Amino acid sequence: MNLEELCNRSGFSKQSIYRYTRMGLIPKPQKVGFKQVMYDEQHLQMLHDIRQLQEKKKLPLSKIKDLLQIDGSEEVNPEVSLVVKREQIMDKAIELFSKNGFNNTKISDITDALGVGKGTMYLYFNSKKDLFLECIGRLTTIILPEDVWEEIRNEPDFMQRQRIKLKAFMKAFPKFRGIFNMLRISFQSDDPNIAKKAREVYKLLAKTLKDDLIMAIENNVARKVDVEIVSQLLLGLAETLGYIIDDSHYSAEYGEEVLLEFMSNALLLSNKERLTEEGCQWNVRDLKGLLVCLQDIQFSGNSYFPGVYGEGAVRVPIENITEIQIQKSSMQQTATVTVQNGEKITLTIDGLLHLSGRFIFGEYNVLLEKISAISRKCQS
Repeated sequence: MNLEELCNRSGFSKQSIYRYTRMGLIPKPQKVGFKQVMYDEQHLQMLHDIRQLQEKKKLPLSKIKDLLQIDGSEEVNPEVSLVVKREQIMDKAIELFSKNGFNNTKISDITDALGVGKGTMYLYFNSKKDLFLECIGRLTTIILPEDVWEEIRNEPDFMQRQRIKLKAFMKAFPKFRGIFNMLRISFQSDDPNIAKKAREVYKLLAKTLKDDLIMAIENNVARKVDVEIVSQLLLGLAETLGYIIDDSHYSAEYGEEVLLEFMSNALLLSNKERLTEEGCQWNVRDLKGLLVCLQDIQFSGNSYFPGVYGEGAVRVPIENITEIQIQKSSMQQTATVTVQNGEKITLTIDGLLHLSGRFIFGEYNVLLEKISAISRKCQS
């Protein structure tokens, strides 16, 4: 972009941009011709950062420049975005907080490891406590990296989604186990701000489990549980597994399978329970007197019951039916159909009509001439 466009997009005047370039706060533009220069998105981002520091931190330009130097001797490197530097500080802080704990980690430990001055750190964070709060908040992004989320979003199966999440969690756990432990300890912190932040972050970490549980319950896959409590319990189990694998001969793969099996047994509905949870069932009695309980019944693959009434064809929607009584004579087969309002109609039916549905052992299919009665049974 040219200078005029940069001015329009950044809100700074030409004179300000010239001054920031001379001061070393932004890099020089690229020459593309005689007396012609071009700026890029990096210049725009850095101007945005400068404005943020001026307005939010109330810092003059001279102070911003000083704080960007390493112990007064570092050359200004304006090509590194302020946002990137903030991330670098947080990455190193997470590493040292995890390794040494909060009290045993000094600001100088972090800045020395990065090769920057303390002033640089205080440009982004007001105190060590402020930095720590930001670090535990960042757990929500490093436990499940963005590249894993695409795979999760494309997986509809509840347990497969948990498998993907657990594998990603276990892979990243050694890097953040220390700060995760500090997160739990912070629940009981004497500082109410730290305790509040820790609990908020823990709930946020469990939210992806909570959302999956809600969906699984609504889809009649999982049993009804208190999703708030159970999601946090599951997060705690994954964390505990991380400690076990870290300090034992068990492999991560073995531990993951044990936990997934436990979750499956504890949360998923059995086939019989799913049929019960779904509400309305159909009791089907055959000519031998055997009673079978079905879901999702159909007649020759249709969602209606077909028959003939006088000279006309009739199709009664299944959702309107409460009972069907089958009668068979030497001449023809008929069915008396009772609908929701209690009215009845007797239809002549095809002897090759099939009844199908789901029951606890799988799919059920039978010729309607082998059936004596079908009745709807609604669960309370």
